[in-house]
Amino acid sequence: MSSSLSAAEFQRILAADAATRLDYAVACWRAGSEVWTVADGEALMLLGDEDSPPLLVVWPNDEFALSWGEQTDLGDVELVAIENESFRESTLAELADAGITLRVFPTPQDEGHDISAAELLELLS
Repeated sequence: MSSSLSAAEFQRILAADAATRLDYAVACWRAGSEVWTVADGEALMLLGDEDSPPLLVVWPNDEFALSWGEQTDLGDVELVAIENESFRESTLAELADAGITLRVFPTPQDEGHDISAAELLELLS
């Protein structure tokens, strides 16, 4: 799914602060947009290292995810879409049970907004 954003609107949103991008993502997901993330084969890919807890990165559309992906060195990963209903009804619950944090809408210039799966589910309700 490519967005119908103009180039100027895309750049404006990309340059916004993390809280504004979180609000934008939540609005998109409330409207039924797919959730974009990274995967390694069949499994969602959690990012992190021994100094930080694992987290799942998510975006409101593929264009924003691609702009981030072009600036990272994650090797053999792919961007995948999760159907909105499945994300809300099963993925977020599984992530909450596992205590996984989500990093919403990172950009090449900013890390994004970290939020628990339970908090995001509440925002989407």
